[in-house]
Amino acid sequence: MHISARFMILRAGLLVLIAGTSAQVVPCQAQSNSAVITGELKAIQLPTPQTTGGMTLMQALAQRKTTRAFRDQPLPMQALSNLLWAAFGVNRPREVMSGLGRTAPSAMNSQDIEIDVVLTDGVYIYEAEANRLRAVATGDVRPRVCQPSGAQAAVILVYVAPVNDE
Repeated sequence: MHISARFMILRAGLLVLIAGTSAQVVPCQAQSNSAVITGELKAIQLPTPQTTGGMTLMQALAQRKTTRAFRDQPLPMQALSNLLWAAFGVNRPREVMSGLGRTAPSAMNSQDIEIDVVLTDGVYIYEAEANRLRAVATGDVRPRVCQPSGAQAAVILVYVAPVNDE
């Protein structure tokens, strides 16, 4: 995925803004290409998503509902991996087509969306091809990125897209 330098600055500015509002949130700096992040936060390698089984689409639609009640308990890593794969994972390798085949379509196959994953210990970027979470900030920022009813949710997904100000 190609992301402009301007977009990365905007995301960095957002993280600094978040860091400026709470003494517990600290922006992280990656140490080369390793999984180790400054401080205690490290990348999380997710388990392979389960892409078979489960309920049918029609059953899922029949049971769909909105809730404002969230449990403050960690989501199992397998469930998080499945959720992220369904949201914007890779379902076709590069050998099958140019670029990556995604579970969610994008205009003109631009694939310019990223998913930030907000957990109790920090903020991560979902790296779909490697199926891992890259740490970008430490601290619990859930109350600052969603409505009060969701501030205790185990996981908050933030869809990030570049802003075209031309």
